[in-house]
Amino acid sequence: LGIPFQFLEEPIIFENIEGNPLASGMIRHFVVLKLRSKDITFTHTFYVLRSLVSSVILGIDWLKKYNPDINWSTLSIKMNSSKKSI
Repeated sequence: LGIPFQFLEEPIIFENIEGNPLASGMIRHFVVLKLRSKDITFTHTFYVLRSLVSSVILGIDWLKKYNPDINWSTLSIKMNSSKKSI
């Protein structure tokens, strides 16, 4: 995608749900992205890690902050804020 990564001052150990570190190693980079979903725009910092399974992992902090509508049947996410910008 050509998105420039930025280096973290201190690497982060990323753990799976069982509390075990991922085999992909430490998180050493991040990106700041401005995202738009229909009429909602928001900027968020995303950590970059190597994963062979998922292209995106949304953490509990992100889910709590933005509180999207998740449709588990279609595996889709819809932003449900009435605000134009989050």
